Amino acid sequence: MPSSPTTPAPNPQHASHEAVDLDQVAKLVDALEKDLASAKLDAASTQKLLGEIETIKNALGSPAPRHSRVRESLHAIRRTIEHAAGRASGEVWRDALYLAEIGRILGMP
Repeated sequence: MPSSPTTPAPNPQHASHEAVDLDQVAKLVDALEKDLASAKLDAASTQKLLGEIETIKNALGSPAPRHSRVRESLHAIRRTIEHAAGRASGEVWRDALYLAEIGRILGMP
């Protein structure tokens, strides 16, 4: 069914512009930050994750958090976890949980 002039056509990228659940994001970054202390990641990956966590925490502390910036940082965290090398099998499982939660927050299939 074609869209009318007053009804916008569905946009598959619309989900990337929706608000995220900031309470869920806060819980996720708190848990991730704690787990990073014992993670066996290379220094560059750890620094990247800590930087993105700090960016999210700053956004969450803002009177008007920019959801787009939080989404960008969540995507960066997801990419970093996906590409981090040298993980022990227990960390792969933990990483999979973080990847699933980030995907859920971002509304990814």
